[in-house]
Parts: sequence; structure tokens; C-alpha cells
Amino acid sequence: MATGKKAGSKKAAAASSTGVTRKVNGGKEKIAVTVDVSNGESLTYEVSLLQGSQANFTLVDSSLNKLLLSHKDATVAANQWSRDWPKPSDSLAVMSVHTLGMHFILAQKYNYKIIHHELDGTDVVLKDIDFSSTNPNDVFFEPLTVVVT
Repeated sequence: MATGKKAGSKKAAAASSTGVTRKVNGGKEKIAVTVDVSNGESLTYEVSLLQGSQANFTLVDSSLNKLLLSHKDATVAANQWSRDWPKPSDSLAVMSVHTLGMHFILAQKYNYKIIHHELDGTDVVLKDIDFSSTNPNDVFFEPLTVVVT
């Protein structure tokens, strides 16, 4: 299975060994973020199925082993899922990795976007990436390191 990043690398390969292609839109690709949760900063995760008949994905907080979002959650629009983090009920780790895992069984193309809502009201796009594959056996993981202050 392929991962989104090589160890110690800020840039991932254009395609994984499994045939999944990553296209970074507008240069929007951060590998880590610090979120000042105590002062109201937050993240919004957005996953869209751009091509295919059915999405199959999970977004997991790896440190807490907690499911944050999946294709089984309600959509916000046709083939679009969104999740604000943190919710009041979320447990927080000082440092964690939020990882999107995508399966391409009935999906050929996804878009993944993460928006950081900063303290001053600015919204910063951390990731805006299209993932595509024509191999239904492909699986791909895209991580984001999250530090909470």
C-alpha cells in the first residue's frame, strides 16, 4: 500500500507504486499544521468524489484511533463530505496524524481539501489534492500532522 509521503520528504511522488496519481491544485500541500484550539482555531476537511459510482474512504485521527469522517456519513452536497475539527465532543492529542485513506473499488477520482480557520479570521487552504486511479485494487493514504496548542 502506498502512503502520501516518503519519510523526511516534503514532496510526494507524482504517482504511487499502486498506480494512484496525485495532482496538487494551486500548490496547496502542507504536511503539518499547528492549530490554536484554545483560541478558536479549527480545521475543515472536505472529501469529494469527482469520478466513479461510490466513494470508499475514512479520515482517522491516528493518535487517538478515532474515526473523524467516512463515506458512510451524511453528504453536504452530492458526493461531497465535510467535517469540522475539533467538535466539542472530540478528544485532543497534543500531536496527532489525521490520515485520509481512500479505496478505488468503485471510485476513480477524489478531491481532498483541508482548510485552516486561523485566529485572525483568515482561511488558509493546507491541502487541495486530486487523487485518481483506474485500478479498483488501489488504496492510498494521505497524512497531515496536527499539533494542538
